Amino acid sequence: MTLYTTPNCGPCKILKNLLKGSSVKEVDVTTEAGLKEANEHKVRTLPTLVVDGKQVTGILNIKKALTL
Repeated sequence: MTLYTTPNCGPCKILKNLLKGSSVKEVDVTTEAGLKEANEHKVRTLPTLVVDGKQVTGILNIKKALTL
């Protein structure tokens, strides 16, 4: 699982706190490498969680996906 975020995104901050200590990879799209990776996965909304190649967007949907 990969979570695409930015440092100034409120919902992103909430999710990062919830995911502390988990195995979810966090990608900051404000960096060149992070932006490149986000573009490769066609990420258009933040926060976005990619699970098994499928995008989950929006804090409520991401929280739901994490509990499955």
